[in-house]
Amino acid sequence: MTCLFRIPLAAALLGAAIVASAQTYPSGPVRIVVPSAPGTQSDLVARAIAQRLAPVLGQPVLVDNRPGADGMLAVEALVNAPADGLTLANVQSGSLTLAPTLYPDRVRYDPERDLAAITHTVRATFILTVNSQLPVRNIKELVAHTKANPRTGAIGHMPGVAYLGALVAKSVTQADVELIAYKGQPAIWTDLLGGRIHGGIEPLGGAFNQIRAGKLRAIALLGSARSALIPDVQTGTEQGFPGLEVDAWNALFARAGTPPAIIERLHREVVRILSAPELRESMLGQGMELETSDPATLAQRVRTDRVKWAKLVKEFNVKAEN
Repeated sequence: MTCLFRIPLAAALLGAAIVASAQTYPSGPVRIVVPSAPGTQSDLVARAIAQRLAPVLGQPVLVDNRPGADGMLAVEALVNAPADGLTLANVQSGSLTLAPTLYPDRVRYDPERDLAAITHTVRATFILTVNSQLPVRNIKELVAHTKANPRTGAIGHMPGVAYLGALVAKSVTQADVELIAYKGQPAIWTDLLGGRIHGGIEPLGGAFNQIRAGKLRAIALLGSARSALIPDVQTGTEQGFPGLEVDAWNALFARAGTPPAIIERLHREVVRILSAPELRESMLGQGMELETSDPATLAQRVRTDRVKWAKLVKEFNVKAEN
């Protein structure tokens, strides 16, 4: 009979320990690791969260910039930390959903096994842009223009998910264009404005100021829904090109094994912070569309997107150098 009581007793003691750890959380400073340099989208959102989370937690909340390796360095910093909720990461979706397929020999973590989802933070929409002086206002007109002007029939794109978006766009529209890789958005803008390429596929957040200044024109959203940043611009599906959906996102994670009560508290506080109208309006002005979710929805998004990108990588025979 003694053995029968040991399992419930052990479970009760474990539960008590988890509750106790949540009640004393945080026991020290909290850091949010970001996969990019100061001033970038992931960094700015993390700093907005840190500034507003610190008074609630009663401890400093610091931002730790770990740029490089397509976001993998930031994820590694998180998975190598203790599962105590003192280390978080505001990661870009590609490092969890695309990198494991593209870099199987370099990725040292399993996104589904090693991370605990907290909430989405930003919707990172990709768009199709053109020089605002080009007489093109939608996808059909761009396809027609590329056929009439084949010498500049090229579309520039960023690496990673944006490259897959470019491949999907070329396939769906059946446009006869060359895809040209760029390491950064400013280089795409230079060639767009110089007339050397017809279009660019890039993150909306990065191109927002160029669009607002009237230098670039967004002619399509490569996502499942319109964006509050440019509400009048239709999605590819709305323009008659179903399947032209390349959604990306940023999200906050803790280390797997972090007590559920701590995850719940972080989720509740961060969602409250990101839902504040003044912050949402401020971020929209900087080209960022905040987005929140419950942990289960975010975890499912990781699984779904991993399958989606793995399928496209295989279909288009994408290599890591792209």
